[in-house]
Amino acid sequence: MAKTTKTPTRPKPIEHEPLRLTAHRHRLKEGHPQWTWRARLARGDGKRQAVTLKHPESGATWFDAKDKVGVRAAASALLAAGLPEPSCPDEPHAWRIETVEDLLNAWVLRGERRVTAGKLRESTLAAYRQVAARILFGPRARKGGKERVRFLGLVELRLRDLTPGRLESWVDSRLSASQGGAPHTLRGDLKVLKAAHDWGRRDYAELRARAPLPPVRELALPGQIWTSNRHTPTAQEVLAVLACLEGDRRLAVELLWATGGRLDEVASIRAGHILQRGMVVMDGKTGPRRTAIPEALHAALSTRANELGPEDYLLTGCTWVDRKKWLGRVLSRGCAAADVPAFTANGIRRAVVRRLRREGVADEVRLAMMGHTEDVCRTHYDDVDDYEKRKAVGQARLGGLAAADDNILEGPWASERVQRTGTDDGSGI
Repeated sequence: MAKTTKTPTRPKPIEHEPLRLTAHRHRLKEGHPQWTWRARLARGDGKRQAVTLKHPESGATWFDAKDKVGVRAAASALLAAGLPEPSCPDEPHAWRIETVEDLLNAWVLRGERRVTAGKLRESTLAAYRQVAARILFGPRARKGGKERVRFLGLVELRLRDLTPGRLESWVDSRLSASQGGAPHTLRGDLKVLKAAHDWGRRDYAELRARAPLPPVRELALPGQIWTSNRHTPTAQEVLAVLACLEGDRRLAVELLWATGGRLDEVASIRAGHILQRGMVVMDGKTGPRRTAIPEALHAALSTRANELGPEDYLLTGCTWVDRKKWLGRVLSRGCAAADVPAFTANGIRRAVVRRLRREGVADEVRLAMMGHTEDVCRTHYDDVDDYEKRKAVGQARLGGLAAADDNILEGPWASERVQRTGTDDGSGI
């Protein structure tokens, strides 16, 4: 029978005004438990921002379980070094960005500001906190669990030492650890770390000179892992899938195409979200927003909503607990039945954004309809497809020199005559 290890009792918090000291992660060294302690400082909005204590002599972040004197000495040293004034959510992060922990604390604080501004959901922020804790401290200790191979977090790593080689070593240690997480989880953690690092390089002067982290796809991750589907479907492909669906499955895909909504926004739409005059409420990770849908679709949804309570799900045909997974499965099976390249709800969302842009819809209207910020839309959704490139070639008349006899552009994209006036100065090319 495998030997089990008993989880040490967590030390009680210590009040060290104006700080509150709390123990978080532990390890066993020569059979004795050691803990990391964090000092939390009250902010102007009633919340607390935290920093990990370091031993005043050795600089280590680990303290013996009974070393309360050393913990208080570290807190006193932190106070003697000078603490910033308590900050408010609309102010920059007060701590100097020197370590990975400082960076991720600032990243989470930015998420709190976005939640306050209604630009991020609480559930998304909670996921960010979980990822940050996993990156910094490794896996949680399991009560009464078996002794397992653990990987070390990046809590003590300085940003100047966060090189591609160091990141590769950390990836290898997680892949070889029994509690390192699945490759898909590791991929998500790396994406968050890179996003936080890129944001820090934009917003903090002390990080701008640092080289960016390598793209996640260039790191040594196993080949057989989940990868994102970036295919953007055409209208014909969506129509082919709709022809293979019926009932609530067809209605859900029609809603995706009509609104460009996110997967969870459409899967969890409720009867009370159907408003008057062709309007619906899409409630997703950036908060609720009003958008318009075609009259025929609105009439069908209104008829169904009148038969339900305001908090009832509109797609009554879905009996799954995970409604997002149900809708994702509807799309994958519909693509297989229609024999078209597989696409996701986010692919439909990109297609809708492209059509709005092609039709000349104003940027502010497009952003309001899709629930995007300008940066996100420009980075992830304003990619140009082959159709727009071919159209640009035709508009710029790059198909070849005009023929001398009738001035018709060469190439299959040429559909208009070149009007020339005066001498040939190159303007007709």
